[in-house]
Amino acid sequence: MSLRNVFPIVLFLLASLSPFACKNEQPPAQTFDQKLLPGRWEVLQAIQNGRETDRMNGLFFEFQPEGRMLTNFTGVSQEHEYDFDGSKIKQESEPPLTYLVESLSDTLLSMSFSFRESPFQLTLRKAQAGGGSGEIMQ
Repeated sequence: MSLRNVFPIVLFLLASLSPFACKNEQPPAQTFDQKLLPGRWEVLQAIQNGRETDRMNGLFFEFQPEGRMLTNFTGVSQEHEYDFDGSKIKQESEPPLTYLVESLSDTLLSMSFSFRESPFQLTLRKAQAGGGSGEIMQ
């Protein structure tokens, strides 16, 4: 077979295999309306390492539109800066935490993250105005 006869066969094979070359691409992350995040969110359900836990009872996250948040995740209320791109909340803390937002509505927030090599899944309910702990973020 001459090179002239092989070239069309190679070209055909490359063209027919090219649609399968990109099958490992990740689908784009779902994004949510960033205007729904501000407010106080209180835990409804917490799952750690695949098991429901009540150790997170009383946990809250309070997000301000200016990129400040208050949370008692560590057991003590702490204020941090955060960034929300519509799919991930990046908390600027030590260590920094990234929460993957799985669903967000005007009443429910579901997010997952890892902390100290333990996976967590949280479902939170938006607190009614005036129903928080009385702490004020400045």
